[in-house]
Amino acid sequence: MQTVTFQLAVADLVDARSYVHSRLLLVRIIRLALFVFTFGCVVRIAYMALQQDWSGLMPLTGWLFGGLALIVWGYVANPWLVPSSARKQLARNKGLQGDQVVSWDAENFALEGSHGQSRWAWADLYRWQESRGGFLLWQGDRVYFYLPKRSLMDNQTTEVRGLLVSAVGRPGKRRR
Repeated sequence: MQTVTFQLAVADLVDARSYVHSRLLLVRIIRLALFVFTFGCVVRIAYMALQQDWSGLMPLTGWLFGGLALIVWGYVANPWLVPSSARKQLARNKGLQGDQVVSWDAENFALEGSHGQSRWAWADLYRWQESRGGFLLWQGDRVYFYLPKRSLMDNQTTEVRGLLVSAVGRPGKRRR
């Protein structure tokens, strides 16, 4: 049985929340729509300039700058806003504070914190994902546990990844 102990940090919550947010289908659709809209504005402006049709150029330029501003906001706001939100979440949620103990073997993993403990079979996970900083172990459609890689040694990271692949499948795959 392997065991690791860690305390969640703001950077862990930021990593998990940013990873989940950037992979939401709605977020991807909105980003794609903004890029298509902005590209369409550029093409239309170029066409109007070639035709020397200056009458509708100013409103279209306003739409272009609006689209560009929304694209920039989408990529700048999330990294700017998430850390302060994560700090508040960590400060207010007592279950996230203190030592977290995770232990595992080939069949199960156990989570223990100051406010409770639980034991899960690897195969009972809904899905799993791997961000740059950790593993997101999804217990349901909207509930996950975050295991930071910084708390694991290299061989443990490889072992956990292997156990997840063999029990649940490839990362991101949902169980039915």
